[in-house]
Amino acid sequence: MTSEVDPRIADYVREHRERYTPEAIRQRLLEAGYPVTDVDAALVALIQEPPRRRGALAVILQVLLITVAVICVGALLIGAVCLALVLGLSG
Repeated sequence: MTSEVDPRIADYVREHRERYTPEAIRQRLLEAGYPVTDVDAALVALIQEPPRRRGALAVILQVLLITVAVICVGALLIGAVCLALVLGLSG
């Protein structure tokens, strides 16, 4: 059924359906100049469609990136403290 929907409207609905009510989405699309029939068809087709979830790989990569960043920052801090101790710069 979504093949009949204007892809621009479909993208807008998918992007905003978790945050805004169907009525608010409809009003915004109508204000943007989309035809009433196209907007209503998109809402009927897409509001009940389950939201797309991020894949497991994306979540794993995000966790990995955060872990590497934390390790790097920790290593820099430890290195700075060691350097200060070696150079006798501690207070």
